[in-house]
Amino acid sequence: MLRLGICDDDSKFLDLLKIYLNEYLTNREFEYKINFYSNPKDMIEENFVFDILILDIEMPYLNGIQLAKKVKEKNKNVTLIFITHHDDYLDAAFDLKAFRYLKKPVEKERLYKSLDMALERVKKVKKKVIVKYKNSENIIDAEKIIYVETANRGLKLITTDGEMRVVDTIKNFKNKVYSDTFIQIHGSYIVNLNYVSDYNENTVFLKHNNRIYETYVSRRKFIDFKNRFINFVKEDKYRA
Repeated sequence: MLRLGICDDDSKFLDLLKIYLNEYLTNREFEYKINFYSNPKDMIEENFVFDILILDIEMPYLNGIQLAKKVKEKNKNVTLIFITHHDDYLDAAFDLKAFRYLKKPVEKERLYKSLDMALERVKKVKKKVIVKYKNSENIIDAEKIIYVETANRGLKLITTDGEMRVVDTIKNFKNKVYSDTFIQIHGSYIVNLNYVSDYNENTVFLKHNNRIYETYVSRRKFIDFKNRFINFVKEDKYRA
């Protein structure tokens, strides 16, 4: 799941951002959650881990720069987009490795272009996944995961390097691997579209090094999977 945090003390501008963001994210092929705040203190107290932050700079209690510093203490990889009327904070924003610095009034097209690039950055950041394996935390490359299956109160990860049994839930793991390449096809399975070789209404087949893996797809999720896979193949050909 992609999680966005928006903070601006201007209620009218915040309402406008709600319209822009809901329009931008509608019909996207991934789950997302947007949290809107008019007070920086509320964002800090809720203590969520965000992928993208859109922050006004001039706010009471904490300005956007101070708020971003606090958020980055917990999540150094968060993608920051600052919005302000002035250029006075440019140096401070760059010190925080801000992704974009937009001046008000914000043009919708410029915001959308910034979000397009921010999403690409988030996908690259999330290519690493932290899992609990053999009583320790391990970092693995998401692209090496062929599929994930629930097993014995945990998960079985089938990767290009072999099999791993990890302590996690499939719901939580799904949120970890936000990407256009992963999709949950069943209550017990998440597959990496890069390895899909064939499918029917009951089974999705995955292939790596001449080995074929079979996973189950539920009736409820089959149409979504089929559409996602067809679009994925088309986009992959386009990129090539």
